[in-house]
Amino acid sequence: DVDLNALVYTSHLAYWAFGQANKNSSSPRTGTLLLVGSVASLTNTPETPLYGAAKHGVLGLFRSLRTPHLFTDSNRNKSKDGKTEVKVNLLCPYFTPTNIIRDESGKVTLPSYVALNKFEKVIEAATRLITEPKGGKALVIMPESLAKGRGKEG
Repeated sequence: DVDLNALVYTSHLAYWAFGQANKNSSSPRTGTLLLVGSVASLTNTPETPLYGAAKHGVLGLFRSLRTPHLFTDSNRNKSKDGKTEVKVNLLCPYFTPTNIIRDESGKVTLPSYVALNKFEKVIEAATRLITEPKGGKALVIMPESLAKGRGKEG
């Protein structure tokens, strides 16, 4: 429910909010939506099939929303030109030390051989996607030990 359904509802709410008129600005209405998927959005996850299915759904939602021609207003929040510019990007981190991989005592539940992302690298990637002038981009964030030889390090 959290990994997919809540994301769908939150995205719908974001589109509604982005479409609201700003009385203090004559600029076109815009918004930035950053969806959080996972490497599980792109790979198989036999140990956690429901998580994998939900994260594949996040990828599907991203692919559907990233096309700019879909961004038109409904009748309830119509602008002069009938459009709200929304850029949508997707962040797909590998295992990162957050509460999702910890037990009740705070101990990481993954085997010791699993490399973890640096949380700062995930924040850096999210910031990059949010500040990009155009949407439709996805970034996979891998630990440097896994990313070497597969494009840019980190």
